[in-house]
Amino acid sequence: MTRSAKKFTLAVAAAALILAVPAAARNLPYQESVRETFPLSPGGVFALQNVNGSVTIEAWDGSEVVIEAQKRSDSQACLAALRLEFDATPRRVFVKAHFPDSRCREDGPRGEGRGQTEVEFNVRVPRFAQLDEVRLVNGALLVAGVEGGVKASSVNGKVTGRRLTGSVSLSTVNGVVEGEFPFLSSSDQVDLRSVNGAVRLSLATGVGARVKAATTNGSIRNDAGLPVTRGRYVGSTMEGQIGNGAAEISLRTVNGAINVSVK
Repeated sequence: MTRSAKKFTLAVAAAALILAVPAAARNLPYQESVRETFPLSPGGVFALQNVNGSVTIEAWDGSEVVIEAQKRSDSQACLAALRLEFDATPRRVFVKAHFPDSRCREDGPRGEGRGQTEVEFNVRVPRFAQLDEVRLVNGALLVAGVEGGVKASSVNGKVTGRRLTGSVSLSTVNGVVEGEFPFLSSSDQVDLRSVNGAVRLSLATGVGARVKAATTNGSIRNDAGLPVTRGRYVGSTMEGQIGNGAAEISLRTVNGAINVSVK
């Protein structure tokens, strides 16, 4: 359903159909599907917060944000308590998953589940939307095709950016960070960082950038001919210019390798 400029909050509760599926589905047999559509003006902002579950955000040529969410739990009572909040105007669409604590299972049949819940999001946003404060705690994140800029992070999970343009910040604490850029302008800044995981950058041939990279425990490799300096005891750094050096790129990790490829 499409909403106008009116700001609102929508709580998705147990009224939707709950489907039982085989326990093999990660032992979360109770599921509920949610789908919402909101208009977003050119250059508008999309933001999302999720605690448990993967998120995929892909750009498309439409002018609306299309959100598909799959709620899962090992307890029917906890699934009913898992709430999705949608706060939308034509300039900004915000989505947040509100998770119950594990005591929610006490409202269901005795011995039902351990209160485990998750939400998997698949989202389409207008190509020139700005992604701001897309934050995950436990889950992988994929952002593809967005050209309006991205600021996104996870705590435990891989973070991947594909076919991105504009200023981009991608980070995680535990996991790999990958960024792929077909084009960058002189005003673009790219920051890719991890604490425990590799950082991988892929630039299309012809993209110019000034690159700085540093790792405490790991190697640095590149096929652009940039010089790598090894620390006396630990760590490695790399700094140099690719092409015309238009954009600025920073790559950092503590425990992991860094790789830069141009192709």
